[in-house]
Amino acid sequence: MNELRNDKGQFISNKDRYIFLLEVRIMFLKLTLKGV
Repeated sequence: MNELRNDKGQFISNKDRYIFLLEVRIMFLKLTLKGV
C-alpha cells in the first residue's frame, strides 16, 4: 500500500487512501447486491 502515489509522485495521504478504500468497498457491495 505504501507504493501508492498520486499524479505528482507524492505519497497519498492516509485520508485519501481511506476514502479510496471506502469507495471500492461501496462499489463491491453494490455489485454483490446486484448479483443476488
